[in-house]
Amino acid sequence: MVDFEWYRSFVYIYKYNSVSEAAKARIMTQPALSQHLASLESEVGEPLFIRTSRKMVPTERGKELYSQVAPLIESLEATSLSFQSTSSPALSIIRIGSPMEYYYENILSKLNPELFILPMKI
Repeated sequence: MVDFEWYRSFVYIYKYNSVSEAAKARIMTQPALSQHLASLESEVGEPLFIRTSRKMVPTERGKELYSQVAPLIESLEATSLSFQSTSSPALSIIRIGSPMEYYYENILSKLNPELFILPMKI
C-alpha cells in the first residue's frame, strides 16, 4: 500500500530536482526522503528519476506520475491550511525584556489579565 507521504516526497523531489533540497523543504532528513522515493519506485515498479551528480531528472514515468499527483497533493495541502487557519485563532506573542523586579512591580500590574496570558509571580 502506498503511503501518502511518499507522494509528497516525490512531488518535492520533482520540484527541487534534488533529494537534499527537497528534504530541507519538507524538514526531513535526506535518508528518510530517499527511502520514501525508493519505496514509491518499488511500488510503481520502475525508476521515477535518473540520478546525476548534480540533480534528479524525472523519467517519462516520473513526469506522468507528477502530472497526476501534484494537483491532488497541492489541493489537499491547501485544504489542510485553510482548516488550520479557520480553526485556531492566531495568537500573538509579546516578549518584554526587563529586570524581573521591575517587571513584577511596574509592568505586570498594568496588564489586563483578560487580554493576556501572564506568567505567575515567583
